[in-house]
Amino acid sequence: MTGLTRRNFIGSVVAATAITARSGAQAQVVPSALLQPGMRIIWLGAASSMPGERQQLEPDPNGGWINKATGQHYHEFETPGPAGAGYSVMDVLSADPNGFLINFSHFLIHTESGNATTFLTADALPSGPEAIGDFWTSPARLAGMTDISYGGARILHMPYPLNGHSYRAVRLQNQNGDGWSQTTYDVDSGLLLVSSSTAQGSPVLIRDPNNQLTTGAGSTMMTYGQFISARHTNLPGPGSTYPDAIRKVRAITYSGTRGIVMSGTDMQVPPSQAQVRYDISANAGPYLNARMSVSGVYGAPGSAEDRIVPAGTVGSLWMNPNTLIGYRQGELLDQDPVTGVQITVYGRQGNLIFIIAQTSLARQSFGYDLRSGLLAFADLRQQVGPATDILTVQLEGTQ
Repeated sequence: MTGLTRRNFIGSVVAATAITARSGAQAQVVPSALLQPGMRIIWLGAASSMPGERQQLEPDPNGGWINKATGQHYHEFETPGPAGAGYSVMDVLSADPNGFLINFSHFLIHTESGNATTFLTADALPSGPEAIGDFWTSPARLAGMTDISYGGARILHMPYPLNGHSYRAVRLQNQNGDGWSQTTYDVDSGLLLVSSSTAQGSPVLIRDPNNQLTTGAGSTMMTYGQFISARHTNLPGPGSTYPDAIRKVRAITYSGTRGIVMSGTDMQVPPSQAQVRYDISANAGPYLNARMSVSGVYGAPGSAEDRIVPAGTVGSLWMNPNTLIGYRQGELLDQDPVTGVQITVYGRQGNLIFIIAQTSLARQSFGYDLRSGLLAFADLRQQVGPATDILTVQLEGTQ
């Protein structure tokens, strides 16, 4: 789980339980036609780090604590104990005997704002026919498993109640000196029903009661995940393929600004120049492989990461112009009852059509060229406390 907020473990578990009840989604049973294009499957996830020691030391040449034996300086700080919860959303874009193309998106839940969500990350995942990460395993593979208990490994078939339904389930469990983990699957569909884990962190440096340097217990990381819902959407993307003109492109560059607006104060962070560049290494058609580089943000060093970008989805680098032309101003494309994300067609301006994905705390606006389908404009706004982080870019060129 990324983007964790600072809460204790009990609070995060209570929040996760409340989220399930208050999300507005009906408790659901895994549908039989599970991995079909257009299906959306959502899991709730929670994570917490429980400190083994209240305070710890780290080497710091300006630190106030000194090891008299070595002369080394240390800084003492309170051990962090972050926790948080969010959603993992799996949209099935294609499914055939050779495997699947999945679009994964992740959202952070803000319990202090009525369980509103903000956007974290999104990326595509091509997978083979046997498994989709830890989220799904083929029923044929599960059917071949027999109950065992050997060392720290265990396989156990059992009924598992969830969302008012009892599933035929199999639990895969592993325990070793560093922790414990389990994943429980629905035998009939292969879907992950629930998962949990604990992991012990490395020892840390602390002061003992006599102010002597010694080692203390590291933090314990705990995670929990649970299937929440599955439904069919009419969102664009399933079956889409990049056209030949886009498959020949080797780089796409966007330029613009990033700034922070503080509500209720006169203190603002002026916008800085920003550039986002995609260097495309391969384009198989349904998705492209690219290295995304971001630079020029408040003087920070540039960052780069490898991305898999699916064709045709809202927020992608390209959407099908034939699909875009058919949209009407104000048309509601989807309203997700779990994440709270609403996707609407804002309207047209010249040769661009704008589509907005938003929650009460975040808004992502995308402008697509109606002739080529290329993403030509993006405005990403996310509220963080009293601040709103705004990144606005427009297409600079292609190569």
